[in-house]
Amino acid sequence: MRGLLFRKLETRARFTELADGDADPLGFEVSFDEVLIASEEAQALQAKIKAVVGTLPPRQQEIVFLRFYENFSYPEIADIMGLTVASAYKLLYKALASVETGFKA
Repeated sequence: MRGLLFRKLETRARFTELADGDADPLGFEVSFDEVLIASEEAQALQAKIKAVVGTLPPRQQEIVFLRFYENFSYPEIADIMGLTVASAYKLLYKALASVETGFKA
């Protein structure tokens, strides 16, 4: 039993647990180039999303804006737009389907 405990303690001593807020002990850093590339890719994606959403009919643009930019719930959207909650779901589904086909094109 004593030997088993010592082996367990030795095994634990080899590994270090990191808390979420701890700095990276291995010294890995993301290069500036990688950060810049990721930022440019994100900006290009945002521009493409805006362009595709801009091609939607006004009601679909409105529901996308309310749901994803303003973070309203479906009942709130239905109230704002004068729809039933089921209609709000359907309208957003149609808008997202159109956005998806716009990305594939």
